[in-house]
Amino acid sequence: MTTRHSHSDPARADAENSRSRASRSGRATKPATGLAALQADAGNAAVVQMLRRAGHPRTQEAGDPGITIQRVSKKKKAPAKKNDSKSAGEPAPRSDYEQALDYIVQKFPALGKLTENAVEDILNAAGVHIDKELTLPLEDIRDGTFDEDIQDEIQKSQYGPQFDVTGGGRSDWAAGSVSTAHKELRLHKDNQWGDDTSLHHKLSRSWLAELAKKAESDPAAKPLIDVVNEIRGDLNGSTASVTKVLQNIPANLEFGPAGEHRTDDPGAGFDFNRTESGSLTPRSSHLQEAGELGNASPIDWQKLADALRKAQKSHQSTNNGALLSPPNKAGWQGSGQKWNKR
Repeated sequence: MTTRHSHSDPARADAENSRSRASRSGRATKPATGLAALQADAGNAAVVQMLRRAGHPRTQEAGDPGITIQRVSKKKKAPAKKNDSKSAGEPAPRSDYEQALDYIVQKFPALGKLTENAVEDILNAAGVHIDKELTLPLEDIRDGTFDEDIQDEIQKSQYGPQFDVTGGGRSDWAAGSVSTAHKELRLHKDNQWGDDTSLHHKLSRSWLAELAKKAESDPAAKPLIDVVNEIRGDLNGSTASVTKVLQNIPANLEFGPAGEHRTDDPGAGFDFNRTESGSLTPRSSHLQEAGELGNASPIDWQKLADALRKAQKSHQSTNNGALLSPPNKAGWQGSGQKWNKR
């Protein structure tokens, strides 16, 4: 293989370099002259002062005849247009409550296993918030101000009204006012189950959820919706869904042992109360009528609404206006973790 070599001529290279330098020099930008040169070297203000001392007519102070010298300045960039609308992918700013919730759930992992409503109730009971408005600044919460209260409420709610009475699982059916009333009943003198309690539905939750679906798809169901709105008032002005309000009708709830400790759990069936003679109590009689009307086709919504209204009025008159009826020791028999209705 032959390698090619290049040979250079020093004299020729010098000549070419000279021509190249001359060519570049000829293309160079001409230096600024006159006033522009002075402004570039000394600055606008200095040039104006020198011209004023020389009595130049175009550099008079404000109020004197003439105009000021035009400044040499860089061209300003046009201000960027504001875009008031957020880009589609930009997330909305998080509220203080949401930030506090994230922090608390990370600090108390047990809360991460509960439903959103259950956590909301616990933090409300601990004094962290009222209707998702923090009672103290976010920084105080992060400093642990409520840590002991939160821990206490977690322990109290371990067997709280979020318990699904058909199997011990967690549920978010209970309204805040009902949760509070349930906790208070655990302190009642006739409570024989301690904290191991549940609220039992006479008309089952699944049946009430199905009834709500029927009502929401039937314009003729307005009488039932009217009753639901009346119940909202009993639940401290609840704005929950029709399903949740129906599941929280106070007349339909009974304080008793935890669901998984019942040997006669009716599941999705009805669970009415009876007197010692075996007949239905007045409240359960009205609820049974509502159940029969709700299972009919077509549904007589007015009669169904009247039956639920009667049950609620009977409940209120019997319990002196209390949201939930007190523990009924005579209505249960058993011991330990095995209980059933008499």
